[in-house]
Amino acid sequence: MHIEGLEPLEAIYRIFEETAKTIEKNPNLFMEIVSTMALQGIVKKDINIGRAERILRFGKDVSYSEGGFFDIIVPLLSQFESSQKRLELVYLALFNTCFALPLAIQHPSFGSLKERYFEQLDFILKEYKS
Repeated sequence: MHIEGLEPLEAIYRIFEETAKTIEKNPNLFMEIVSTMALQGIVKKDINIGRAERILRFGKDVSYSEGGFFDIIVPLLSQFESSQKRLELVYLALFNTCFALPLAIQHPSFGSLKERYFEQLDFILKEYKS
């Protein structure tokens, strides 16, 4: 996923759109990630995923950016004029949306995930829209 050169809001929506596509194609992988996070906590160290592992997991070689959700979202949010407390709350809302919404909608195929993501993003990010 390429987000360089996009405005912060557009980049955030693109991240969630691509995430929805990935979850819809690989729901078991998503469940594995969430389960690992719930049981072991979020890994604090960098994990390097090699080309062979990406192909094994996703069935093709996909672009890969280092860092997790925090490393991708926080720099985008920091471009908005908001208090630190507000940015922290927005980050937490986005994190919860990303990982909890697919579980909350309880739809085996996650078919409406992109639309649900966008509804939540519209609500969370409304103060940043012109």
